[in-house]
Amino acid sequence: DHFAVRGQGSQEFIERLKKKNIEFDERRVPDQQIHQIFIKDPDGIIVEINFDKEMDVSHLDSRQ
Repeated sequence: DHFAVRGQGSQEFIERLKKKNIEFDERRVPDQQIHQIFIKDPDGIIVEINFDKEMDVSHLDSRQ
């Protein structure tokens, strides 16, 4: 139902998504230093982008 890729520059990526009004979800993988961003492609397929913990993702803890 989805595929995953590894990315770099999560903050810049988020800024670009916001500028283009692209909806996305974020998650932190428990017990790992991974920040995930999920978007849907034009066909509705979920794309998971995994970033090594590059930024403060503590705001995601309350969403678990």
